This record gives sequence, structure tokens and C-alpha cells, in this order.
Amino acid sequence: MREKGYTIGLALITRQLEIYAPSVKVAPCRWGENVGAKLNRDGASIPSYGETRGVGVSPAEEEQALWEILLRDPAFELAMLASTQTGQNAVPPNAVRQLKVSSLSESQEIEKALADIALDQFWPQALIALEQTSGFKIANKPPVAGGPAHRLALSRAIVASLMKAALEVGGPALDAVTRDRLARMIANLLGDDARGVLGMVTAPFKGLAETIGTWQIRRKRTSITDAVYPAAGDILLYQAKGEAIREYVRKQLDMLPNNDIFVLAHSLGGVASFELLVQKRLPNVKGLITFGSQAPFFYEIGALQTIECGAALPDYFPPWINFYDLNDPLSYIGEKLFEGRVSDHKVKSGESFPASHSAYLHSKDLWLQIAAFINHA
Repeated sequence: MREKGYTIGLALITRQLEIYAPSVKVAPCRWGENVGAKLNRDGASIPSYGETRGVGVSPAEEEQALWEILLRDPAFELAMLASTQTGQNAVPPNAVRQLKVSSLSESQEIEKALADIALDQFWPQALIALEQTSGFKIANKPPVAGGPAHRLALSRAIVASLMKAALEVGGPALDAVTRDRLARMIANLLGDDARGVLGMVTAPFKGLAETIGTWQIRRKRTSITDAVYPAAGDILLYQAKGEAIREYVRKQLDMLPNNDIFVLAHSLGGVASFELLVQKRLPNVKGLITFGSQAPFFYEIGALQTIECGAALPDYFPPWINFYDLNDPLSYIGEKLFEGRVSDHKVKSGESFPASHSAYLHSKDLWLQIAAFINHA
């Protein structure tokens, strides 16, 4: 966090403590501006940083947004088309089209094309998986099956199913030119001359890119960079120069009166605090409270600088309570790694990522656990 976000978070922490632990005072430790990541050359390394683009969404950006959805659910467009057609406007069922879909699995032309782009190992399983989806089954029912829009949507769905299968095992994605060439070939095999129309996004998806799409990253790269780089940059900087961040935190702790101190740390701050307390004995620190932290994971993969995986925590390491959310993939648990030295507690934010990574501080259960932890210590 930087100043604005940190100020909001600190105000929320203060209000919550007034409710759940009114005897506790809060002292900030905002290390981001002092020792965190900075654009030391004003973004000179970032393409188009500082530039702006006109408003509005192009047809290419609409299509890109559609493909982003298809990579999550290849049959999504088919289902949407089926839901927007009526019996009067729909084309009657086309059994020939369904037969051709099945025969695609035996097409030598497709096999060669897929072998050339290293996707042949996912064929015909990807086609079979697509045929089993609810979206495909809905689109193949009368009176909505068989229209030209469906043939185009079906070709996109097949390609998206192949790309999704490759991405799920860590394979490279297709670029737009290769993707569209493959989709055009499949559309032609389905009996549709897709030249010049394959790139068209069907009516139900007009305006889709106004709310989603990688195009927003290009269009708003400056603002997105300014919002994202501190967090991503801090992680990289910490891995290279973590000692500077830990030393800053230590100095802030030394400046506090010799009262009982509990370190409350989020995300990478939890990693830095964990390593500091491994590295040095700090008598005034009576407990560590982490939420949404990667400290246990970094320990398990051997990415910490102060302790190797398999090594026990030092005897002077303080009591530790850790909070995680199953919806937050950046949160981890430590009880299986540090038996008897940490207590893990699940928080249910109900949010999806990335909102789940910062939703902890509104949890009543979290603050009740923190209050009990402080009182017990």
C-alpha cells in the first residue's frame, strides 16, 4: 500500500480496535514510500506509459473481450445465442451440422493444422468436452440450432476449448492471427464460408468490452500500472533487497515505548515481519498477527532469506496467529509447517479475488480472534 490506501486501512483498523480491543493503541509502519518499489525513471521501461487513448471500443476490442470469456467457458457464446433467439427467428434444427461436428474428430486437415501448432494432443478430447457442456446442448436444441451465427460461434467454441485445455496444463496460448486462422478453417469445415465475417462479434456481445477485456490494460496502462506496480514491485524488491524493508520495520518498532507490541501485518508485510522476528529477538514484540500472507508458502518453497525449509522457528519467536481466506489465493496456512507455533483461522469474505485479498479487516470473527489473542498473551 501507499499513502491513500494505507490511510484508509489504518483508519479501519483503528475503528475496529475501538470496538473489539479498546485498550489497544495503534502505531503505523508505512514502509512503502520509504523502502518499497518506485519508478525511479518515471516509467521509462513501460510501453505507452503516460499516454492516453480515445474513448470508445473498437470491434477488435469487442472480439478480444469475447475471447476472454470463451477461454473461461468455451460454450458461453453458444448458450447466449440460444437464449436470445425466438422460435419465429430461429433456423430449424440442422442434423447435418451436428453430424459434421462429430466428424471433425476424424478430419486429417484439422489434425495436421493442430500438429503444426502443437495442439494435436488435445484433440479430439477438447471437442468431446465441448459437446458435453450445457451451452453446447442448449444451442443444439430446436428451434435455435443451425444458423450461420451458430456455426461461427461453434468454431470459436472449438478453438477456445483447445486453447483452454492447453492453458490448463501450462502450455502457451495462441496469438490472435493463429487463433482466427484455425477458427476460420473449422468454420469452413462446418459448412460456413467464414471469410470476412469470422471477426464479427454477434449482437448479444455488443458493448461487452466496455466492462471486461485485456484491451483495458492497454487503454489504461498508466493508471493500472500506478495502481498495481507497488504491490508487484515490492514483492520483487523484497526478494532482492528484503533486508532494507526488515530493517525499516525494526527501526519503527524501536521507536515505540517499551509496551507490549503486537505486529499486525498484511500480505508481503507479513513475510517481512515473520522474517524479522526469525532474524532478531525483539523483546517488546509479544505477538505476530498476519492476514493474507505468503510467509508459510515462501518458507515451504525455500524462498525466504532468513530460514530454510525444514528449520524450526527459534525459541524466541513470539506467539503467532494467521488468517486466511479460501477465496484469496495469496493467503496460506502455517500449522502443518510450524506445529504448535502458529494458529491458523479461516475468514469467509464472500468476495472473489482480488477483492478477497483485502477484505479481511471487515470480518467480525477476525477481530474477535485478535482480541482474544492479545488478551491471552
